[in-house]
Amino acid sequence: MTKFLSSAGYSNTAVHHAGNHAYTAIHTVFTFMKNDRKVDVIESNNSSAIAPILVFYLTALMNYVMPFSIFSAYAGHTSRQHAVINPMLFDHSQLTLPTSLALVKYWDHGFQILLTSQS
Repeated sequence: MTKFLSSAGYSNTAVHHAGNHAYTAIHTVFTFMKNDRKVDVIESNNSSAIAPILVFYLTALMNYVMPFSIFSAYAGHTSRQHAVINPMLFDHSQLTLPTSLALVKYWDHGFQILLTSQS
């Protein structure tokens, strides 16, 4: 994926090593930019490519695209611009300032931020 993005004119602008925390499932995040477009390539810390997607801080991010299909873990919520905060943020003290700012970004984009899926 990184070679493809580079060949499409994207520049690798950042590499963030998330560490080897089992609850994040994220090993490394590579950020690519081209003009005003940003693509994050997320490397799993285990053999499952989708594990990092399913532990993001917000359900609105739990989606992925494959060559012939699209997956959304919370399609109903996402289509209504509802997003549930991942409770693991509270269990592992991961509600940091950058994460809080990311939540605000989704709020500013019109998402209703929920504490539970029944809200």
